[in-house]
Amino acid sequence: MIAYPISRTQTSWAITLPESTGSEVWGIYSQTQMKSVKEKLLSSLTGWEPAAIQMIESAERIIKYGLFDRRELDPKQWYTRRCVLVGDAAHPTSPHLGQGANQAL
Repeated sequence: MIAYPISRTQTSWAITLPESTGSEVWGIYSQTQMKSVKEKLLSSLTGWEPAAIQMIESAERIIKYGLFDRRELDPKQWYTRRCVLVGDAAHPTSPHLGQGANQAL
């Protein structure tokens, strides 16, 4: 889990948990889905610090990002005559680590 303040009253957090569903469905959860999503997250965090639990309980919005293993691209697949994959288009790391911009540089 990673968390950081984005204002005096709001904190952004992300948590990486494995799923065995194999589903590639992800995006913003609706308000009607929030209760069950929070319950699922909290059941995975038994014994965690109270601050982590409180962030999930007080979340106003939850977005699910899918992270998947993919077959490695051959170096020749990273570019064509006029296009090159760099940064977030090319990196294999979690979206909350900020590695896309670092790799682009």
